[in-house]
Amino acid sequence: INDTLLMAANRELALFYLDINSDSAFFYIEKDLPLARKLQLKLWEADALDLIGIISSNQGNYVKAIKSINEALQIVENKECEKNIWKISKFTNSGVPEYARLSMLATIRSDVAGVYRETGNTDKELYTIQECIKIADRINDNTLLSQAFRGLGLKFFHEKRLDSALVLLRKSLVYSDLSGY
Repeated sequence: INDTLLMAANRELALFYLDINSDSAFFYIEKDLPLARKLQLKLWEADALDLIGIISSNQGNYVKAIKSINEALQIVENKECEKNIWKISKFTNSGVPEYARLSMLATIRSDVAGVYRETGNTDKELYTIQECIKIADRINDNTLLSQAFRGLGLKFFHEKRLDSALVLLRKSLVYSDLSGY
């Protein structure tokens, strides 16, 4: 099997196990990351680092989660990562490299908002979700908009701001329907 296919398979296995067995998810994503680096596929590397952040957060290791997510953010904040994108459809349906990078940037911001929520940093959580919404709106990504409004709705729900939560969660469902998510 060539390295790109092996990398993609490891990512899919990590995603499969993400919510059911974090140790297995971590096992596969740790096999994915070195391949992405070896192949110099920066968006795939950022994706792997983001998944390591999610898994680490799920395991309660917030320091590792933030460290990994910050490394992913450094990659996608650099426009150079728009070059050499293998299977761009994993990141955007538009086929536009800039949108692939921005989609990954918004995804990572959405994921780090969850870490901020778990650690009680509500100001950063709100700011990060708002940044995700701006990017997702700019690139017209309904899936990301659905996820971001869901995150914002959950934030308000936990704050007992139920009317705002309901409005935002309904908005999330509208974008979810539009995206087929």
